[in-house]
Amino acid sequence: MAAIKLTKIKAVVFDMDGVLIDSEKYHLQAYNDVFEELNLGMHLSREDFKRFFGRGAKQIIFQLFKENKIKEDPVKYATLKDKRFREVIKKYAKPLPGVIELMKELSKEYRLCVASSAAYENVKLITKLLKVDKYLEFFISGDDVKDTKPSPEIYLKAAKKLKLDASECVIIEDADLGIQAAKSAGMKCIAVTNTLPKEKLKQADLIVTSLENVDNDTIKKFDFVEVTPSSAKKDGKDITTISVPGSKSYTNRALLVAALAEGKSVIKNPLFSDDTKYMIDALKQLGVKIVITNKDNKNTKAAKEDSIIVYGSAGKLNSPKKQIFVGNAGTAMRFLTAASVLADGKVVLTGEQRMLERPIDDLVDALKQLGIKASAKKNCPPVTVYGNSTGKDNSGKSNTIKRSFPGGKCKINGEKSSQFLSALLMIAPFAEHDVEIDIVGELASKPFVDITIDVMHKFCVEVENTNYKKFKVKAGQWYDAHDYVIEGDASNASYFFAIAAVTGKKIRVENINQKTVQGDVKFLNLLQEMGCEVKFGENYIEVSRNKNKTGNKNKLKAIIVDMNSMPDVVQTLAVVALFAEGTTKITNVSNLRIKETDRLHAMATELRKLGADVNELEDGLEIKGCRGDLRRLHRAEINTYNDHRMAMCFAIAAFKVSGIRILNPCCVNKTFPEYWEKIKRI
Repeated sequence: MAAIKLTKIKAVVFDMDGVLIDSEKYHLQAYNDVFEELNLGMHLSREDFKRFFGRGAKQIIFQLFKENKIKEDPVKYATLKDKRFREVIKKYAKPLPGVIELMKELSKEYRLCVASSAAYENVKLITKLLKVDKYLEFFISGDDVKDTKPSPEIYLKAAKKLKLDASECVIIEDADLGIQAAKSAGMKCIAVTNTLPKEKLKQADLIVTSLENVDNDTIKKFDFVEVTPSSAKKDGKDITTISVPGSKSYTNRALLVAALAEGKSVIKNPLFSDDTKYMIDALKQLGVKIVITNKDNKNTKAAKEDSIIVYGSAGKLNSPKKQIFVGNAGTAMRFLTAASVLADGKVVLTGEQRMLERPIDDLVDALKQLGIKASAKKNCPPVTVYGNSTGKDNSGKSNTIKRSFPGGKCKINGEKSSQFLSALLMIAPFAEHDVEIDIVGELASKPFVDITIDVMHKFCVEVENTNYKKFKVKAGQWYDAHDYVIEGDASNASYFFAIAAVTGKKIRVENINQKTVQGDVKFLNLLQEMGCEVKFGENYIEVSRNKNKTGNKNKLKAIIVDMNSMPDVVQTLAVVALFAEGTTKITNVSNLRIKETDRLHAMATELRKLGADVNELEDGLEIKGCRGDLRRLHRAEINTYNDHRMAMCFAIAAFKVSGIRILNPCCVNKTFPEYWEKIKRI
């Protein structure tokens, strides 16, 4: 079995000056008060003060006296300045924005301390005045180290006192020298732009404009896993069997359609993950009753259950009391933006920072063409939709579904995301008139639209698809409640198929429908082309490497492929390509740049860390395989950009290249919470 070593961040170490307090302002006031009081004719500006960073009062005053040709002993002035500084602090000191709230929140999960090169008395005074001392285990001051300038010594001293490894600590700093010291100590560093501009803080692992933008989830992104594969056969067998959870794509579509249907639907084998949780929570905010149950039909709050009961609203949603937050769940944001027209008032949908950078203007524009009032500032979320609960009922079914928007014809760009089209299709039955959608450009990710049409069909609504160029949903249809079984997730299965390809192991993945309309199942065709053997069985698919005439396993061969129909497995193939002979070229996936991260750039960047030869194309990637010579590949720390597929695909490489660290392993919770446990079984 593969060994998974998880290293979690256990402590957060705060610098003081410029992080907890704007001490520069108070130092300046103290200096200038002294200079004015003694009539020295000197004034220190912020810019002047920055050039003395890391120096003590005695050194600063000595230099100022030298520059101004004042022949005085700086010691007495330094003593007076330090005294005046403490007086100023006691009178005026305030914490920087977010400090108190952050420490309070972090202290619930992490150990906290302060490590500052400031004098002991100053650190003690400031932490007490700010009332953060109660959250701290201890503080280390400049009196505890040899060098008052920022150095690794002070941070290593903090780690030693915490009895932790440096890799288990995160530093929060505001200065470039402090960041360098933290990195030299082997620690992760968050830089806050309270003192210096972003350009001077580039060495930090994360840069924030305020501590208000930091929380416990931010710290979790610095956890990491290391995968060490086992060479032994499990239980003496030459095959490993893995079962994958239900499909996210099917689960979120089924949840929405069931919520809009009339009556009780039971969704079996659903995926329970961050993305589906956001969808469930949002639907509840919109007034839909949803109950999670187990096989014994007993209500439970447990995270891993077997079914979801949805009591349909018959297309009548409630306006939520507050904004709906969907994290970085693209399906939830796009689908609910459209569905919000069925609410009885205003709906605002928002999400994480990355979600607020992902374009949604094409969907908003299409909704407007269908008579729906909606808006999105700067063409990205947050999105505001004004629901209409007084539409005409022409369903022919008494006292059931009200038609909540005019409908008619609209055009939508199909190149960025097929989720925009899916969102429109799923609300189309609630229009007063037939809905006809013309696709502008080439429709991306067509199989995901097939999934949408498949789910709608199962709930008794038909869609006319004319060569993926025109779609029509006739008025007068409605969703009937339905018991629905979610099939296994082909995207998540791809990682195990890929591990079989690169290692030569035989891996069987269960809970997979070989006849699925999920486009990612075609990833198997690519593996076959590269030299793998694929075997289909009842409810399972098995992958191994083909053998040559001598009985040895064939080497993987590079391929050239258009992956527009299966974008979610591009990252998986890119890692497999690293171990093939020749150069693999992946094209027609420019829409990956607006996913959870810019996936093309992220893949190129992280593969290069391993020593890979990668060319980032405008719409794809070229990866030069190592041809079986692993010597050019080496250990690296992989940034996952909070993208679940980045984390999962680089676990594949860890089976061939030792020493790979994958940051933020919990980001897999977005679609596959049990991923690391499954990896252990290989």
